[in-house]
Amino acid sequence: MNWELRYAFLCYPFASIGVTYGYGTEEELKAHGADWIAHSPSDIPRLVIRNS
Repeated sequence: MNWELRYAFLCYPFASIGVTYGYGTEEELKAHGADWIAHSPSDIPRLVIRNS
């Protein structure tokens, strides 16, 4: 996790979504703190609504 995200987590606790249709694998995203994983753009609204 880079320093910007570390600082953001300290100031504003929030969940993060890692996307597998960009750079990096699901394992890398999880290792760097992704709370949820989206495999396509259409997964994002479902993740946000289900977990809000």
